[in-house]
Amino acid sequence: MFYEDYGQDVYIFEEQTIEEIQNNIEFTTLEEYKKLTTFEKIYQQKSLYQHIKSLKNDYLKNICIKELSNSLVENCDEQLVIQVYDDILDTPLNDLPLQLLSKSSYVVSSDIPEVFLQEFPHSVNNKYAWIDKGDQIQYGLEKPCILIYPNVILGMQKTFNKTDLKCQADLVYYNNQLYQNQTVYFEQKGIRIMGQQFSKLEKFYVYQQSNNIDKTKTKLCKKLSKKGLIHSLLIQLAQEKFENKSSVNMLLYECLLFENQDWCQRIISQDWLNNVITLCLEDPKDISIFHQVVYDNLLQIDLNNYTEQQVDQLLLRLHQYYEANSLDLKQKKVEKQPPKKVEEPPKTTQQTTNSNNKQKGSKPKGIGYGDINYSSTYQSQQKKKEVQVLDSDLIYQQAEGYRWKILNEIFKKLKHLNLDYILMIEDSCLIPVIKSIISSLSKSQTISDKFEVIQIVFVLLNKFLTEEAMHLFTCKDYGDISLFEVIQKVNNESVFIQNKDNQELNQKIKQNFTNQDTQLSEVLKELQDFFNKLIIILEQNKYIDVKFEETETQQIQDPAYLYPMIMKPLVLRTSEVIKQAGWKKQLDEAYSHLSSSPPNKKMNRIIKELSDIGENLPLQLTNSIFLRYDKDRMDAMQAMIFGSSGTPYAHGAFLYNFLFCDDYPSRPPKCLLETTGHGKVRFNPNLYNCGKVCLSLLGTWGDNWKPNESTLWQILISIQAMVMSEYVYFNEPGWESSMGTVDGEKNNRGYCNIVKLANIRYAMIEQLQKPPVGFEEVIQKSFYLRKDVIIKEVQQWIDEADLPVNYHCTQNHNISAPFQQQPQKFKSILTAEFEALKKELEKLKVCITHQSDKKILSIMQRQSYTQIQQEKKKQHDKKKEEISEFLKSQLPEIDVSESNVSNRQFDIQNAEVQNLMSRYIGVMGLDSVSKQSQASVIIYGLGALGIETAKNLVLSGLKRLTIIEDKKLNNQGQFFVQNEDSTRLEQSLLHLQGLNPYVQIDYSNDIISSIKSQNYQVVCLCEVDSLKDINIISQICREYKIGMIVSQLVSVYGRIMIDLGDQFIVNDADGEQVQEFIIENIDQEQGIIEIKGKHNLSPNDVIELKEIIQENGKSLNNQQLNVVKVINKSTIFVGDLSQFGKYLRNGRGQTVKQKIILQNKQMSTIIIDPIFDPNFILDEQKFTIINEQMNRYSNQSGDINELFQKTGNQIFPPQAAYLGGIVCQEIIKAITHKYMPIRQCYFHTCEELLDGNHILGKDLQLAIEKCKVLLIGAGAIGCELLKNYAMIGLGINGNIIVTDPDVIEKSNLSRQFLFREKHLRQPKSYTAARACMKMNPQMKIVARLDKISPQTERLYTNVFQYVDIITNALDNVQARLYVDSQCIEHMKPLLESGTLGPKGHVQVILPNLTESYGSKQDPEENNEIPYCTLKMFPEDSNHCLEWARDKFEKLFTTKIQQIRQTFLFKDFTIEGLETTLKFCQNMPKNFNDCIQYALNKFYKYFVYGIMDLLKAYPLDHVVNGKLFWSSPKRPPQIFEFKGEEMQMKFIQSVSQLYATALGIEIPQQIDYEQTLKNIKPKEYKENKEKLQQIQDQVQKDAQAKVQEEGNQDNQQQSQQELINQIIEYFKDYYEMTDSTPKLLKSLDFLPQPIQFEKDEDDNHHVEFIQAALNCRAQNYGLEPLDWLTTKLKAGRIVPAMATTTACIAGLQTIELVKVIKKLMIDENLKLETFKNMFLNLAIPYALQSEPGECQYEQINGKNFSFWSKWDVHFSSQVNNLEKFITYTEQEFGEKVTCIKQKAKLLYSPIMFNSKEEEQNLLQTPIYLLFEIQDFEEYVELDITFQKRIKCRFYY
Repeated sequence: MFYEDYGQDVYIFEEQTIEEIQNNIEFTTLEEYKKLTTFEKIYQQKSLYQHIKSLKNDYLKNICIKELSNSLVENCDEQLVIQVYDDILDTPLNDLPLQLLSKSSYVVSSDIPEVFLQEFPHSVNNKYAWIDKGDQIQYGLEKPCILIYPNVILGMQKTFNKTDLKCQADLVYYNNQLYQNQTVYFEQKGIRIMGQQFSKLEKFYVYQQSNNIDKTKTKLCKKLSKKGLIHSLLIQLAQEKFENKSSVNMLLYECLLFENQDWCQRIISQDWLNNVITLCLEDPKDISIFHQVVYDNLLQIDLNNYTEQQVDQLLLRLHQYYEANSLDLKQKKVEKQPPKKVEEPPKTTQQTTNSNNKQKGSKPKGIGYGDINYSSTYQSQQKKKEVQVLDSDLIYQQAEGYRWKILNEIFKKLKHLNLDYILMIEDSCLIPVIKSIISSLSKSQTISDKFEVIQIVFVLLNKFLTEEAMHLFTCKDYGDISLFEVIQKVNNESVFIQNKDNQELNQKIKQNFTNQDTQLSEVLKELQDFFNKLIIILEQNKYIDVKFEETETQQIQDPAYLYPMIMKPLVLRTSEVIKQAGWKKQLDEAYSHLSSSPPNKKMNRIIKELSDIGENLPLQLTNSIFLRYDKDRMDAMQAMIFGSSGTPYAHGAFLYNFLFCDDYPSRPPKCLLETTGHGKVRFNPNLYNCGKVCLSLLGTWGDNWKPNESTLWQILISIQAMVMSEYVYFNEPGWESSMGTVDGEKNNRGYCNIVKLANIRYAMIEQLQKPPVGFEEVIQKSFYLRKDVIIKEVQQWIDEADLPVNYHCTQNHNISAPFQQQPQKFKSILTAEFEALKKELEKLKVCITHQSDKKILSIMQRQSYTQIQQEKKKQHDKKKEEISEFLKSQLPEIDVSESNVSNRQFDIQNAEVQNLMSRYIGVMGLDSVSKQSQASVIIYGLGALGIETAKNLVLSGLKRLTIIEDKKLNNQGQFFVQNEDSTRLEQSLLHLQGLNPYVQIDYSNDIISSIKSQNYQVVCLCEVDSLKDINIISQICREYKIGMIVSQLVSVYGRIMIDLGDQFIVNDADGEQVQEFIIENIDQEQGIIEIKGKHNLSPNDVIELKEIIQENGKSLNNQQLNVVKVINKSTIFVGDLSQFGKYLRNGRGQTVKQKIILQNKQMSTIIIDPIFDPNFILDEQKFTIINEQMNRYSNQSGDINELFQKTGNQIFPPQAAYLGGIVCQEIIKAITHKYMPIRQCYFHTCEELLDGNHILGKDLQLAIEKCKVLLIGAGAIGCELLKNYAMIGLGINGNIIVTDPDVIEKSNLSRQFLFREKHLRQPKSYTAARACMKMNPQMKIVARLDKISPQTERLYTNVFQYVDIITNALDNVQARLYVDSQCIEHMKPLLESGTLGPKGHVQVILPNLTESYGSKQDPEENNEIPYCTLKMFPEDSNHCLEWARDKFEKLFTTKIQQIRQTFLFKDFTIEGLETTLKFCQNMPKNFNDCIQYALNKFYKYFVYGIMDLLKAYPLDHVVNGKLFWSSPKRPPQIFEFKGEEMQMKFIQSVSQLYATALGIEIPQQIDYEQTLKNIKPKEYKENKEKLQQIQDQVQKDAQAKVQEEGNQDNQQQSQQELINQIIEYFKDYYEMTDSTPKLLKSLDFLPQPIQFEKDEDDNHHVEFIQAALNCRAQNYGLEPLDWLTTKLKAGRIVPAMATTTACIAGLQTIELVKVIKKLMIDENLKLETFKNMFLNLAIPYALQSEPGECQYEQINGKNFSFWSKWDVHFSSQVNNLEKFITYTEQEFGEKVTCIKQKAKLLYSPIMFNSKEEEQNLLQTPIYLLFEIQDFEEYVELDITFQKRIKCRFYY
């Protein structure tokens, strides 16, 4: 920003020798300066100029220089002009005076046309020439050159940007004198120089420079000259259509004039030459230069580009020039032919001539093609005169020889070419010239004239074999074919010719071969030797791929012998697993939660397992397993398991999908079967048609997974051997008892037959027709080798089809139904499938091959090293632009002003209030919040601590808050004081009322009278005026039984003191949920209770028993017992129980909360003699002294230490936030009697932030202001953090980037204090940013709506690199782990935080010092409810709630989505088609039909379903001598529909939701009772298959969900049949095209899935959940849940409190300041300075600990942690993997066992099936192995020896 007023500085010019002007030259503005520039004497100008140069204000100095230069035009000294012009070019000014050029020292050439001389009237000796490079840099020039001045000379328009100026500035060419140091620069080919076209080009000014050379600028001149860009400019100018074309022509001629006789050595393009010729012929000027250039480049002229008249004119001029100069240039005289008159030729002759001279579409010939033979006929239709005919053939012959002489001179200079200039070689046309020379060898008879050039070419080719340059052979940037292909072509031709035995040689070729001279033969032989060497080197470096032709060999007759040999290389390979549709469908959801950088523990384990698995998997003709892992992510796999011979799965190819989650190997991988006949076949009781695999190792049937022992190999073998066995039927638990019986064998045979049929259909035929990607070769070769064995075994199946069989227990009713009544039909269908299989097997055309000696060469496309570096630079610049654009993100305008709100009644029973405070109620409970709604509190003091306490208290809710202001306090940290228009009290009251309209907020001036009004429960002093006042208030509070809390902040010390009376009762000391448990057995004599599962009971806990069944006698039910001793995790001792009746069975228990009575000392006592809470670990002696100092400071008496004197009135706002949260929570405890209060004093300090006797200090404050911080999350913690940042001035000279994708909901308002009701549905980040910018207008905040996740990783990679620190305000572990991984990758500090109810934590994570967030994770609790428990045997009301939640998802989301997709015929499935067909058969037409649907669902769930369950398992059913319905199973009762409240709620909610999903109009008035009288539910029909399913499911505790809608009752139908039946219902909407329906018009019945939304109370979502769960609870005799509890649990609402949030955000900000101090002020700050915090406000408890240090491992004397990165600068383009591994092993002295990039395995011995494969990979250039995203500066690798390190590889 420039200012007109330059401040108080006065610039005074002084010239000691000129006394008369000493007092006249002074100025402070440009206007004053202009008055001083009218001096007559030149020395005055000089003196003034020296003064101008000494000015300190650059802007003023530059302007003054320009003004002075204007004044020098009329009257000046030449030396001063030069000096001023030199300096003015160093300024950023562009509009320079042209007239000054005419005054400066330039020589104007006499050859310049008169029109140019008008601009250069003075001719003086020259010294300098300048070229504008955007920044006006001065250059000394070395030889005669061209000056193009962009601003003035080109008449630049304002539309031209800086880039254009720079491009034009580079347009300077220097001649061949720069060939010194044996470096030749060739013209850059085909590059457009201008970023923008010249739309208006009026004048060019060209002048010549003398031979004065500025030696100091030679280096810079070379840098410009290497590009030779002037010729490309000429091409551009000649091709454009300019208004002033003569100016363009003139420029071209002047360029030629200034070139010397070495011009012909420049290899220029055909296009350029054609443009020159065209312009010359139109407007000839200097024909001598024109002839020289055109003649020397004669062979490049394509006469087809010109008219016949132009051709005649061109050749005539060339002949004249040749005639005059041939003796001098060629040492040969051209015989002139006698002139002859040219007659108009006959028509046929003209056509022939045109055919010869104008071959349309012919390709222009260039250097090296000596086969052009032009002829011309001269015509003179317009001018009837005689002309001389030119013998063009003779000219071309002489030009050819002369051309090779020129090339010879050039290549002599190239012989010692320095490959350091590889970039220049790539940009030149050297490679095309070499290609042309080599290509000419195949058409030459003699090479005597070019032999020397060719020898130099071979020298260059051998130079190119170096690693830096070998890419030049395969690069196709220089034409359609590469240099390698040209060499190959010429070599192949020469080999063919030299093969004298080849019968195909014709006589002409032999004759040519005979005529070849000895030199050519030597050259061709040398070329062959070079080509053979070239193949070897390029293949080794992966520039070409060399394969050998395969020829068929006779197959070995023994497939069993051949199978392992052929299939071995296919056992373990990579594939694109995660891209496969089947894998994605089954596992994509789980995959989306994986970290982009997988945990090391997981990856190392996977690598270890894969290294062993290849050798150990079965590989026989009778059974085999093949494995594929994803090429980019090793944790995604597929296994192809071939069924073992002798089983119904024999030879079938079954595809299993695997995903190893981030908790592997702690938990087993996810495994699903994809081969399920598209969901129609259950191949085994343990292989569900949904893909679920029941196996104890997988944790899906029991849990036998042992992290340190179990492996993937065990899983694969177990599936093949134990699951896919011949005992299919007996795999079902409970059925194994029938093994060996007649019925059991018949049932097993029936199940096996169905598996055999499905095996042929889906695991054989379908796999042959559509082999899974990655297993194509496995399928082809395996079935080919097994063909005879398969036919033999299937024939045996057909023979066994006549055996006695039962098809009623196959669990595949849709397939077995036709055979249940007619078992003999199975044989015929099996035979038909067998015939289809044989046809597929016959189609197999697989042959065993061996390699021939014939090579097939192919080029592997790859970028050159220089291209990579250029791309990296572009990417670097792009990143700068991206982050710049990112920081310019516009923040929308959002109204964050505060307005008056009217008070509302705080009625906790009100649904709106409950919705607002739902998260808080989830912590405190409804009873506690109800107490708060009746409570009143006084807060004294509105400083930082007072406003924090008041803010938290208003958010938490209470009846009334009275504020008493203490005007002595300053506004430091008072975030509600935002303007000067009103007082602090007024602003605070306005903002506090806006936080919660349900709280009455008022103020008072008299605290004593307010307390005595007896309307208050708590008095909180947030400031201490004097101890005398404390004593007075304490006495009054005691008298009126009011709780009293004193809190105070002085300097960096804070204290909280509490007095809640003589006896304060705590109803709930910790707020934890009561523990419930199921009783397994009671030993009354021993007094021991055995508990099912594990418990968390402790001695002295009180438990209550219920639901115990016992004999007559004293009941144990409702008895409260003390836990005397915990024997083990499942057994407790409670004392003698013999007085109770005999225990029989069942029983439950739960802990009972015990009240605690606290006795408090009076406040006047503890403020003098504090009692420290034992839960806060403090130095009591130290804080006793601090307490005394705080008392002295408050009284302003006694010996106050220096720190308190200087900083006592200062506070640190984040500390106030922390203490304000604690104080508020203590107030709430006093009101609700929930949670344990502080006993009775707590102290806190931030001494680490002291700088002498100052808080923070100047340097740290400046660092805070400059800091750049990324805040992730703008919720509760995020709002508090932003407020703290505003209060400390964070980022006001840096940046704060905050991102959060969420919008503001009603329930957020009780914790997220920056938001108001008017902000509902607004983005959180935008609103929070606006609110904080109002608190501190200097804040620089960039607000975004992005979710930080792998999906936004590319966008935020730049952000992570840009910011200094990351602060988390996240609410889920997955996101925290991801951010943690990004901070590790980018080496950035992270401040991690989180809350859960009254608990919270802060973790400091510092690069290279501390452990990370992911270093230690709490074990994940497995809260998964067993499927049978959820579906049939709920044990408590929570199980009923989860069941209801599942039903909501199924009825209104999943099924509706399936129907929608089917109607659109987009991503539909067989299951979706079946669901849609059933919907069409019963489609509701009106709302009454929806009520009918709801009634049917009621009877299905609560009547008929219970009837089925009781029929399957009657109440007296016994299993293993024990009643089936024993604890924990509850016997259900049928719940008849009687129109009760919950029943009606169910009907209402289901009908409304169903109508909403289907778009059916809902009447405003609905008489449900009357409607229900007129309809009846579906009748009950007993379904044996359904009963069997119930029994099947009971036997296993699995989560695989069976179909419930009776789809099994339908006969198996093909997809097409289902589609056709659906279309029948909607004929007017669809037409069939290629078996796929096409939509004719928009559907007016398209259903819309409903997503569960917890925060809208009138949408019937929570109502459905409550009604469904309570109806089910009534079925099972469980306690019902109220609406609010249902909402909290169904919505998975995380309990949260404003108090905990404020505390954690305050602590997090305190640690943030310490991190800034370490980063920017004191890097030696010790780790012990930082503190991790675990906080529990309920107990209360605050544990501060030093952050855990990261663990280091030592490798060859080098220490490594997970932070460490070994930086390697190693050319990835020229070095292969083997060299890198060798280099690494030398560095670390250990053998490399694995290299990976994130989840992609780059190298490991497990990857190879042979040494040849390994060697092939080792020879691969490293660059080809990497996944390089956007040309990052480096790639990050993980290298494993016996230990693991990270490596940053700079490629």
